Amino acid sequence: MVMILESGEIVQDSDPRAIAMRNKKTGKASSSTALGSGPATLPMQRPTGSSTGATPNAPAAPTASPLDTLAGAIGIQGQTIQIPALGRIPAKDVPLIAILLVGLLTLFFGWKVLLVAVVLHVFSGLSEAGVGPVAGRQQSRPPNPPGERPQ
Repeated sequence: MVMILESGEIVQDSDPRAIAMRNKKTGKASSSTALGSGPATLPMQRPTGSSTGATPNAPAAPTASPLDTLAGAIGIQGQTIQIPALGRIPAKDVPLIAILLVGLLTLFFGWKVLLVAVVLHVFSGLSEAGVGPVAGRQQSRPPNPPGERPQ
């Protein structure tokens, strides 16, 4: 038989920690449970972070995004590919994991995923460059002379 300790560890009945815990609970438990005629049940508890050596008052470390974790798992973390500038869209460094995911999604769902990725790239490039219909109108209009109403 095995026993679950308060810390969440599963140990054999012959383990000294299990024996000490059983002896400690003998005074509280009924005699039938102490004699072993029934299984000892303990409330399930989640293990705390104290077993990993972390202190409860320590500041939380910044967590990596799921894409960073996936990129680290397959060994391409930090690698980027530069997509060249096209017209008014500036060049952009794109993480390799994003390109691999777009390729994988294109494989599963078809060319429409690739089309959506291209459209998002164009819109994000135009917004980063400050190019657009509103920005173009403001730049092409000459400034108003003093005392004249804006159009």
